[in-house]
Amino acid sequence: MRIQSKRKSFSLRRKIFCFGGKSESRDTGMTLLLVIVILSAILSIGIGVFSSIYGQLIISGQAENSLRALYAADQGIEKMLYRSRVLENCGSDGSDCSVPLTLAQSGGCYATQVTKTDIEPDGFLDIVIKVTGSYRCDQTLARSVKRAFEITFPSP
Repeated sequence: MRIQSKRKSFSLRRKIFCFGGKSESRDTGMTLLLVIVILSAILSIGIGVFSSIYGQLIISGQAENSLRALYAADQGIEKMLYRSRVLENCGSDGSDCSVPLTLAQSGGCYATQVTKTDIEPDGFLDIVIKVTGSYRCDQTLARSVKRAFEITFPSP
């Protein structure tokens, strides 16, 4: 289309977009393709950063759970040593002083297992205390953080 003016004439190019038709300008498809490529690159960078941060959050949560399980096991071993040394009847006389599952102050729980063995032929029994601390106290969970201590000492 040409517009005549008193001074000069110029032509107007209109871009017509039709569904299923052709555009008069050839650059419109390249612009759309360039925008899609740039947005895809930004999206992939964002997903990569998100997955890295999410992985770090999972690891830090497992470290906290591991410490709680460790503190629960430590509390259990201290309690069993106290029962063995102060009460003097835990395990030395053949009594079973195992504790199945006890809640700890750290937010976890612990289970103890006491066994008596005769490792050396000195006539004394050795007491083995094994304490397993866990953060989640539900025994049916497949994913639970557990930490354990094992102590062997001669009976008094």
